[in-house]
Amino acid sequence: MTRFEIRTISRTIGSGAIGSGAKSLPAIGLAGLLIAGATATALTPALAPAAARAAEQAVRIELADEAAESAIPPAAAITLKADDAPLAEVVRKIASTVPLALTEKGDAVEDPITLSLAAADWEDLILQLLSRRSYALIWDEASGRPSNLVVFWDAVRLDRDAAAAETSDDEGVEERIRKVVAGYHATQDPAGAAIETLTEKRERFLTPLRAYEAVDPNSPEGLRLARKLAAARGAYREALAQAANYDEARTVAAVLPTFDEDDAATRRSALETLRWLSLTTESPEALAAARASLVAPADKAEELAALEVLVRYGDAAEVQKLLEPIALKAGPNQERAATAWIRIRDEQAARAEAAEAAEEAAEEAAQNGTPGEGAAQDGPD
Repeated sequence: MTRFEIRTISRTIGSGAIGSGAKSLPAIGLAGLLIAGATATALTPALAPAAARAAEQAVRIELADEAAESAIPPAAAITLKADDAPLAEVVRKIASTVPLALTEKGDAVEDPITLSLAAADWEDLILQLLSRRSYALIWDEASGRPSNLVVFWDAVRLDRDAAAAETSDDEGVEERIRKVVAGYHATQDPAGAAIETLTEKRERFLTPLRAYEAVDPNSPEGLRLARKLAAARGAYREALAQAANYDEARTVAAVLPTFDEDDAATRRSALETLRWLSLTTESPEALAAARASLVAPADKAEELAALEVLVRYGDAAEVQKLLEPIALKAGPNQERAATAWIRIRDEQAARAEAAEAAEEAAEEAAQNGTPGEGAAQDGPD
C-alpha cells in the first residue's frame, strides 16, 4: 500500500490511502505562477466508497488553528510526506484539503514519489512540489485569495526529466550525450530531409489546386480555395528554394514533378532551383523541361528562368538556335538572350581558332621534326 501524509502543527482531521506504484520522482522546487481572471473546473476524481474509507485512514492533516475544521489555514505550517504515492494523487489531496478547485491539463503523471517536504504554508508546499511553469493559482476577486489550482502535466514531465538528468552521475550523462551525437550523425541527411519536405509541400499544394480547378473561381468556395492555394503555393516555392542547397542527382529528380502541373509560379521556382544544381546537366528530363518552358513560357519570368538553365547546362549549338528568336525580338529578355547568343558564338569561334592553331602547330612540328631526327642520325660519330 502506498501512503502519504499532509501535516500542520496540531490537530488531526483525517487520513487516506493512495494506489500503489513502482518508481520514485524527485521533488522540484521553483516559484509559482499567479494568473488572474481565469476559470477552472474541479476535476478531482470521485473515490469509490471503499477507496474513500481507505483515504480517510491513511492521510492525516494536523492543523495549528484549533478553530479550523476542514481546511488548511493560510499561514499554517505544513509537512508533506509521501511514500510511493502517485504524484497526481498527492496534488489532488492537497487541492481537496486546502480546499482548491483543481483543473488538470494533459495526462496526469501517475509516477510514484517518495519524499518529505516542510513548508511554511500550503502555497509554499505547492511551490516546492511543482515547478514555475507547471501550475497556476487563480485568484478569486471577491475574497482576494487563491481559489483554483491549474496543473499542466506536460510541463511536469519536462521538469521531471530535466531533474533526472541533473541528478544523474557524470558517466551516465556522458554516455547519453555520446549516444545522442552518434544517433544524430547516423541519421543526419539534410538533403534527404529537404527532399522529404519538398515532396510534402507539393502534396499539400496539389490538394487545393485540384479543388480550385473544379470550382467557379468567383464563387465563395473558389475565393476560399484561392486563399488556401496561395498559402500552399508559397510554402511549396520556399521548399523548392531550400532544395537548391543540395546539389545531388536525387534533388534534381525531386524537382522534376513540378513541371507536371500547370502552375507558372511553381515552374519558375523549379527552374531557378535547377539553375543552381550542377547535376542538371546530367538530366535529360530536366533539360527537356527547361526547353519546353523556353519555347512556350507562361510569362517572361518563366522564359528568363528557363533561359538561364539552358545557357548554363544545355548543348551550346542547340541553345544558340533557341535563343535566336528571343534575341531578335524586342522584349524584357532580349538583351540577356542576345548577350548569351554572342557569348556562345564567341566561344565557338575561339574553340575553332584554338583547334586550327593546334593543328597547324602539329603539322609544323611534324615537318621540322623529321629532318632534325635525320640530321641527328647522319651526324659524325
